[in-house]
Amino acid sequence: MNSSFTTHYIQSLAASPALPESSEAQLTSKKQNLQSLVSLKQPLSCSETRDTLQSLEKIERDNAEISPVQPDKEEYALRRAVLGKIVIGLYAEALDTYLTEASQAEAEAEWWADVERSRRNVAYYFVQSEYLLTGLYPLSFLSC
Repeated sequence: MNSSFTTHYIQSLAASPALPESSEAQLTSKKQNLQSLVSLKQPLSCSETRDTLQSLEKIERDNAEISPVQPDKEEYALRRAVLGKIVIGLYAEALDTYLTEASQAEAEAEWWADVERSRRNVAYYFVQSEYLLTGLYPLSFLSC
């Protein structure tokens, strides 16, 4: 699930694009499927983004098998809108991952800073390291 920062940050990107008026006479099953994907609310969760991408792939694959007719402007606009939602969902997921990893790196940096501030902690770290090092390698290897 996207963090509140990510959700707030992508709100301006998630504005719905202006779609052309739908012509009821030429409403195909592909257009109906694309319209259902366009109606999804942003921000999409990680699983919703993947599901939307898989649905778009299935729609495109099924349409290519049924009829090789060139898409009209409405279908093209719907496809672009769905792709835009997928891209924004992937961007939100990447941003969320980046923020999570950055906060983990910050926590680790703070831990190391705490170790460095105290001579006792540094000595304790070196004692632990030496103990681990001698436990991993035989003493004859270290005496070279």
